[in-house]
Amino acid sequence: MNSLMQKQLFSIVLFLTVVNSLLVSQSDQFIRGYYITNQQDTVWGYIEDRHPQLQTNSFLFKTSIEDKTSKSFDASEVEQYYYAPKIHYRSLAIRQNGREETKFLRQLVSGYAELYQLQAAGPSIYLLQLASGESLQLERKDSIVKDHVKLDREYLGKMKYLFQDCARLLEDKRRVDFTQGMLARYVYNYNRCAHSDQPTEIYTEGRKLRFGLGAYAGLNNNQIKSFNGLFSYEANEPGWTAGLWVEAFFFRQVSLRTGIHYNTYSSETARDFSFGTDYFTRKFTSIEIPLNIKLQFGNRKISPYIYAGMNLPIRIDLMQHYRRFELDTWTIDRKEKLQLSGYLFRFNGGIGTSFRFTDHFRIFLNLDYDYKDMKIGYTYHMQRFALTTGILF
Repeated sequence: MNSLMQKQLFSIVLFLTVVNSLLVSQSDQFIRGYYITNQQDTVWGYIEDRHPQLQTNSFLFKTSIEDKTSKSFDASEVEQYYYAPKIHYRSLAIRQNGREETKFLRQLVSGYAELYQLQAAGPSIYLLQLASGESLQLERKDSIVKDHVKLDREYLGKMKYLFQDCARLLEDKRRVDFTQGMLARYVYNYNRCAHSDQPTEIYTEGRKLRFGLGAYAGLNNNQIKSFNGLFSYEANEPGWTAGLWVEAFFFRQVSLRTGIHYNTYSSETARDFSFGTDYFTRKFTSIEIPLNIKLQFGNRKISPYIYAGMNLPIRIDLMQHYRRFELDTWTIDRKEKLQLSGYLFRFNGGIGTSFRFTDHFRIFLNLDYDYKDMKIGYTYHMQRFALTTGILF
């Protein structure tokens, strides 16, 4: 393996290591905080940061950060616990599956009206509590009517019934979706409208940049045309492609895609002349960095998407084996590497479908198109159609 190839492999490994460090969940990170027992005792220490994870009904606690072991508490033992500026949980009773259960709910809004969220494997459940003693559990139960999904909007009507002392909210016709951000903002606005004399605070956080990592492989078809002023060269050859995807996004519907892409194909052509035949065998390989903007239509179990951008070359090799059969003998047998002198134009894009199995695991199917207009001493046009499939975490 030559030194140039070693450097390129080292760069790829370094790139993947950096990406992996961004994707690794800090599940063992403990943050300064405290909990309040059912007897109203306050205990300070360090609490495991479970905020990036799926909510469970317990938390881990250490008295000292140097402790090798931690203790687990559930909702029956602790009334509430706090860590970080905006991470507050409280033990509350909710109804699930026809029975009452005590769970840890995250506090989203404080004030006269307080909003809490239970975020588990299924749809989120919210609990709205007023200082007057009124309480309301908010759930959304969509239904299917004549093969169409009918969205449940009863939660908004129930909230407006409790918020009748704020005329401005009652008259507001803007949509309030059943999301953490919109519901928390709606309750916060009510507190400021009807009970401005009491302090209120919202504990939701802005969207963070998230990453996804995936791998893919597939087959392609390469259409090549070139012309050097004397000889016109055309080929239509199959090949294969593989690579790694990295997606960065604030919203799942819009993301930036990059990674490492490998493509290869071989082609053979022949040209007859007066005294014999010229034979050309070419092998094309490339390592490129795709740079695309991806637009996904919805975030359902099956979601189509489109993307567009370009592939930035790291390395492109075009090897040519030229042989001439003239007057019943081989007069020329030459192998050479054709030098790429520049790009005139390049484009990459395509369509695809994402199949979601869990919130952290997807399978996708791509129909990819790539066009390159290059100079290798003469004009070289290449179109590639690729059908690929892969996984994304």
